[in-house]
Amino acid sequence: HKVIQQVYAHFSQSPHQQRRLEALAEAWGAGDLLRKITNLFLVRFVASEQVAVNNFATDLPAIIAALQDELDEVGISDEKRTKLNGWLSKMLQFKFIGHLLVISDVHTVSAIFSKESQSDANLIIDVPTFKDAAKAGFEKLNTSLGTMCTRRLQNLTDKKISMADAGKPGRVLK
Repeated sequence: HKVIQQVYAHFSQSPHQQRRLEALAEAWGAGDLLRKITNLFLVRFVASEQVAVNNFATDLPAIIAALQDELDEVGISDEKRTKLNGWLSKMLQFKFIGHLLVISDVHTVSAIFSKESQSDANLIIDVPTFKDAAKAGFEKLNTSLGTMCTRRLQNLTDKKISMADAGKPGRVLK
């Protein structure tokens, strides 16, 4: 998650970069899909990590375009150019994108278990039921794709990444 943390810091520390990201999403007609890039907390609460990973995965095309746009600026320092190119080379790898999507699906199962087992409305005797449901969810992910992977698979096989709803016109970055 090191790249996610670094890119989060890049956009959160610069209102100019955040506005660039928002403007690109608006220009694509996807401003309604843009989510706020959030911090990954080191304590790794499932709910906060799920939000951070899902938001990053959804915004990935706009993030990549904003970073590429930033590379085209005149007078960018060599150090910054190296940093941006490093992030882009990692984020454009299928391995990185695939990991984001798979971890998103895993976190979905984990978050359900976490929320149910911590709820004040549930009893301790319900935990085995929640555990069994979570186990079934994880076992299903061993044999089939989760929701996030399924939704994005066609664009990934076409070597495209898109904002939240894959395939909508103007929302695909090749």
